[in-house]
Amino acid sequence: MAAEGFRWKCDETYDGGDRACGELIHDLSAFFRHLPSGTRVCVTAFDPAAFIDIPAWCHLTRHRFLEEDPPYFLIERR
Repeated sequence: MAAEGFRWKCDETYDGGDRACGELIHDLSAFFRHLPSGTRVCVTAFDPAAFIDIPAWCHLTRHRFLEEDPPYFLIERR
């Protein structure tokens, strides 16, 4: 499935809306917890710091941060 209106091929989409860093990362962690390895997720996040927070979260969790075009971020589950 492709994210609606976007060019990346992804298996799932996650809408972070305008959630701030703490809430966004908490909810994103819960969303990723049950996904199989290799799942590609297109995340939408409008928080102004998302372009910093999401790559940092990926680094800490070892998920692959593939691409960004804020407010869209492509991540692959480890």
